Amino acid sequence: MSKKILLLGLTALLAVTVIMAVRVLAQETMAESEDVTLDENVTATDLGVSEPTDGLFGFLKNIAGNVRYALTFDLVKKTELKLEHANTALLKAEQALAENPQSLKAQKKYQKYLQKYEERMNQLQAKIENIQEKAADNPRVERLLNRLTDNALKQQRLMDKVGGYLTDDQKTALQEKRETALTTVGEALKKLDEADRLPARLENIMENQQGSSLIHLKSLEVINKLKNRLPAEAAQGLENAAANILKKINQTATAMDPAERQERFKAYFENSNSDLLSQVEILQQLEGAPADLASLRQLKSKMQEIKNDEVEKMDRIIESAESVEARIKNLERIRNVADPKTKILLKQIEQKFVSPEAADNTPLKSEDLKEAYREKPDGDAKEMRSDNNENSQVRINRTDETDGDLKPETSAETRAMEVRNPKIIDDEKMPKAKKLPRVKIDDILDNNRPAPDLPEKPMAN
Repeated sequence: MSKKILLLGLTALLAVTVIMAVRVLAQETMAESEDVTLDENVTATDLGVSEPTDGLFGFLKNIAGNVRYALTFDLVKKTELKLEHANTALLKAEQALAENPQSLKAQKKYQKYLQKYEERMNQLQAKIENIQEKAADNPRVERLLNRLTDNALKQQRLMDKVGGYLTDDQKTALQEKRETALTTVGEALKKLDEADRLPARLENIMENQQGSSLIHLKSLEVINKLKNRLPAEAAQGLENAAANILKKINQTATAMDPAERQERFKAYFENSNSDLLSQVEILQQLEGAPADLASLRQLKSKMQEIKNDEVEKMDRIIESAESVEARIKNLERIRNVADPKTKILLKQIEQKFVSPEAADNTPLKSEDLKEAYREKPDGDAKEMRSDNNENSQVRINRTDETDGDLKPETSAETRAMEVRNPKIIDDEKMPKAKKLPRVKIDDILDNNRPAPDLPEKPMAN
């Protein structure tokens, strides 16, 4: 009897242990992506607009918004409304994919609203060009510039989230929209702000971004992208701002125990949907952190490991691109990298597709790249490799974590890395229940045109 009781007790203890282990594992899995989820979850409230809606109510809101815009004569206020229109379009693009990104209908709505976002940002830039006063001379321009800078950071984070729904080629197309938006912000800052005030403005706004304790990684990504879009006079100030962000990241790392530090940073880069090239540049900065940033220095070998994985992901994405045009766009971005160390690392990818003798400013053309490829023996036209690649199993050279030398590594395909390429499902071909004919509000919305601009009232001095 006592043996049976003992056996039952041991069985119960084992069951409890297994349940607790499963719960801990689930919590760890959730924690792996919690930082990224917090940082990429940007809401309508964050962007200062009302929640986007579809259907009849959304149609009426569009009409009201157009009327309000047409009856606004103040140039600064009109510019701010254009920013709100762009924010709303981007939120709608994200919402279109959130429920079912593989749906053809969702993809069409996403493309429609992404196009509207780009149009609104172009219209915003046109408005900014007409503003004649500097932020230092007009409090309303100051407020506009602060909001534009803040919203630009949040738009980039929202586009990170959108990227999580997309195929590799779609991410390449989205990257163009990112670049356009950042150019608009850069032009606004150059025109409306003083060069010596720019770095402090950026740093203050980045300091107030809400998210996880690792959100400064996102801020560092944006400031890296803005450097070449701002006046040369602001260069040193921007370098100082980037150095201050690194210090904040180091403070965050110091607050973690060593094991947590390695896992949190690794999970952040693995789960982040931000641009791979930008991530490689950030990892290069973290790896080369000054000696006084001790916690980041302790992460050096881990940063090298993550960086090599990110480069291999980029290599695989470029090689497996569905179109030559997408491949060219990514290769051009690699060639435009400014940091010498990052450029050397990425040169290995470039030379698989472009002759090593080609000058950096040699234009890449579809015809040239097509000639550099040949079909594999199995005849699969979608899988092509460079004639310059002597060993198809060798993809890139990984940086050794101990001595910094380069050594050959197996292809990215052989590593456990997957990039989402969801199959798009045509909703129209799915069986549906019979419905009575009704008016389609979406069709009305498609035909809706923004109200024309009326003459603007000159700004008061």
